[in-house]
Amino acid sequence: MRLGLANRFALIFSLLVLVATATVGYFVFRGARHSLIVASTDRLADNAEIVATRFNAALDGVAEDVRFLAGTPPVDGLARIYSARRRGLSLDPKTAMSDTEWRALLSDVFRGFLANRPMYRAVHLVALDRGGSELGRAERQAGEIVWVPTSELERLGEEEVVREGSTLGRDTLYVSNITFAGGDTGAAVPVLQAALPIYGPTGDAFGLLILDVDVRPILSTLSSLLTSDKSLYLADSEGTVLVRPIDEVDPAAAPARLQALFPDVDPLLDGEERSIRIEQTRVGPQRVVSAYFERFAVGVGTGMDDLVVGVTSPHEAILGGVRQVRTRSFIITVLFGFSGILFALAFARHLTRPLRRITRALSSFGRGEWAEELPVDRRDEIGLLATTFVEMADQIQQQVVELEQKELRQRTILETSAEGIIVTDADGVVETFNPAAAVILGVSPAEALGRRIDTMIKAADAPDRDGAAGPVPGLHPGREAVGVRPDGSQVPLDVTWSTFDLHGRTRVTLLV
Repeated sequence: MRLGLANRFALIFSLLVLVATATVGYFVFRGARHSLIVASTDRLADNAEIVATRFNAALDGVAEDVRFLAGTPPVDGLARIYSARRRGLSLDPKTAMSDTEWRALLSDVFRGFLANRPMYRAVHLVALDRGGSELGRAERQAGEIVWVPTSELERLGEEEVVREGSTLGRDTLYVSNITFAGGDTGAAVPVLQAALPIYGPTGDAFGLLILDVDVRPILSTLSSLLTSDKSLYLADSEGTVLVRPIDEVDPAAAPARLQALFPDVDPLLDGEERSIRIEQTRVGPQRVVSAYFERFAVGVGTGMDDLVVGVTSPHEAILGGVRQVRTRSFIITVLFGFSGILFALAFARHLTRPLRRITRALSSFGRGEWAEELPVDRRDEIGLLATTFVEMADQIQQQVVELEQKELRQRTILETSAEGIIVTDADGVVETFNPAAAVILGVSPAEALGRRIDTMIKAADAPDRDGAAGPVPGLHPGREAVGVRPDGSQVPLDVTWSTFDLHGRTRVTLLV
């Protein structure tokens, strides 16, 4: 049976429409899919930076607690007694109190401190001239806070925290790597130790104040920074996973290795890269995700190696809307092609013009343009097809707007913060300067950008090249700083800072 010209035209026309629409829909879908994945990975990088900054901020709190305990009267009193014993005295020359009396007060201070700080497992005071023997220890035992009897105190001279801490200079903090220790329930608990040397009245290192830190509250806070569609991974420099999604954790199993979960992170753990973007990888047998991993340095104290932070987002959440449009577009395209075979003879002239408009519009949209309006007001398959692609474009644009709104919220937090926030590059050149910093230092953000931070913030006394180096010459933790305003006046400042790597370049965040 030979087909007439009209039937052949109808068949060819319908097939062309079907192929053209499917092709354009495919490229539009692929382009939208790639754009969404790239934008999502950029957001993951921002999330990873926030997590790294918050982790360092949490360690700043630990450092403050160690310094607080090291400066309490019982610690000072015991330091004076041990210094006096070298001169043949048995009492504190300042207060005439005995070693026993000061230990009793030390017990009250340590136990009261642990009662108000659930994240700490124990606090130790160690004498360095006795091979690291404990002078006092308060710890949690079965949910209770106890002062350990003198007969049960231990010699910790062989412990890494004592060996490293005994070499520290005055006011220099030591923070150990995170390890796993047994908890009350038998499950492995991530812990670290922070130590600060105690110097006696004669200027000699008398002892060491050590805090045992349960890291779980810090890690829990980091996870809460992310939205429900994202997952957080945190690992040490060897790849031992410290944080991972709760549905992946087996309490009875040993800690996982990051390289076993994500083989692509090997260059990061080897130190060859500082960050890795993964647009598509598989976690488990069915879960496909985008991921971003970044290696960052801990900016508090000495001792701890770099950590690796990673944030993932499932493709199901990223591409849900695009896949729905793809399915609808496919169904509509097929229906339209078959309908064209039946109705092409009667409506060939009527269909040719709008179909060309659709093809031109969709082709231009695939190149990132939108040449003309689609005939969405038609009450037939063409109108339905046009409406579907308009809805797809609207969904893509809406998701882009949401990304811009999230960026605006982050910028608003920076602009409205009551605390001065300054970000510089590795050379101290200002890149970010929020309004609070402008009020404190009397310099507008526009004037501050591009200037060196040491022209606005200086050490309060003569530069000291010893100790931890910071963005301002001579200024390191524990030293006073002043802000120098344009009129020459000075304002005392309490400056803290931390460093982070962004796309392979070091940045410094200062809080004033």
